Amino acid sequence: MTILFYAVIMLILLMFIQMAIPALHRVFYTVFFFLLMSFLLMRLFIPFLQRLLHAFPIEIPYLSLILGSAFIYFVSTAVSQHLNDQDYEALAFLSHTAVKLVILSLWLKEIIELFSIWQRLIEP
Repeated sequence: MTILFYAVIMLILLMFIQMAIPALHRVFYTVFFFLLMSFLLMRLFIPFLQRLLHAFPIEIPYLSLILGSAFIYFVSTAVSQHLNDQDYEALAFLSHTAVKLVILSLWLKEIIELFSIWQRLIEP
């Protein structure tokens, strides 16, 4: 509930800024976006992922990699969408592509292991 309250307060402040100082609206919009996103990540998303990791009595293989990849991809999508909204499409594309490469590098050890298993199955 507090997050909705903060979002409404930020919306009202942004509307006042847009009317009073239109030239600085985009700057304040970006600052408020990252403040709200970091608040959401620290208060909701990261504790949810931690609870989900410890919710199962047995260790599930790759669960931490899956949750970590989902977290990174969520943040990347939010930042890319914000950059698109601010008319920085090229920067949004590059940042999102870089995050995809980071996720791929996180999974590289498992991918190499999978390819070695496939190679052993194919060889007679």
